[in-house]
Amino acid sequence: MKPIILALSGSINPNSSNRQIINYLRIKSKDTFIWRTPRVMELLPWFSTEIEISQSLSVQNWYKQINEADLILFSTPEYVFSLPGILKNALEWLVSTMLLDKKPVALITAAANGEMAHESLKKIVETMGATIVPGASLLVQGAKGKINSNGAIGDSKTKDDLNGVITKIGDYLKHPHK
Repeated sequence: MKPIILALSGSINPNSSNRQIINYLRIKSKDTFIWRTPRVMELLPWFSTEIEISQSLSVQNWYKQINEADLILFSTPEYVFSLPGILKNALEWLVSTMLLDKKPVALITAAANGEMAHESLKKIVETMGATIVPGASLLVQGAKGKINSNGAIGDSKTKDDLNGVITKIGDYLKHPHK
């Protein structure tokens, strides 16, 4: 069976650069991977230790999506030098679990600058025990000038970098201990 990639965008905008990147990667590798791109993060309640997980179907679904994935690909913008609230909230729901422990992840930050959000996401997933796939972490600076609203990636270096990420993911999932 093909590996399952859970692709999560930190943007809720359906035409965002990050959703366009996920779509590009999905199309490029549709014969290699099963892509799941649920909008599950948008349905999560704001994190609170007072919410019983057994009483929240959206949190249970979030955990199920994470658990079933062979790899999680995060693609996020940077908002005010940080992660978007929707992504941060979803990650906070995972803190007290072991769902990311040893889970392979790929990180893409597509933003005007993106350095701080990229480092923040990297630190958060590493703290939760995730394995960042070597070569599958990418910072796309000046994203709006490289990806148009129709999803076309006009910048050849960005295309090459994204193709490299998908290659590294495929190699890792075939041989996870390399």
